[in-house]
Amino acid sequence: MAYWWNRFESGDHSCKNKKGGGRKKDVPDEDFVSAVAEVPSPTPKEIAAKLGVSYKTVFNRLGALGYTLKLNRWIPYQMNDAQKAKRVKMSKELLERFRNEPEFLK
Repeated sequence: MAYWWNRFESGDHSCKNKKGGGRKKDVPDEDFVSAVAEVPSPTPKEIAAKLGVSYKTVFNRLGALGYTLKLNRWIPYQMNDAQKAKRVKMSKELLERFRNEPEFLK
């Protein structure tokens, strides 16, 4: 209510909303990826300030590109073949250890 009151008091008697800012800046995907690659663990705020976009835009765009923020590092969602093989190997070792030592997880 105070917004409209101030508008009418200032002489603006139209009832139409002013045009919003809308989409501010179109930043290519490569700029987001290079911002993540340049610094070891950039914060979303640092990336947003560097590219001139909002904090939320950083999360949305990097998420769409397949990145997630874990332990203060941007990492790809997809694992490479070496990471997959290591995970399988470790899982098998833990399963075997559980079978041999029932008290292992207690």
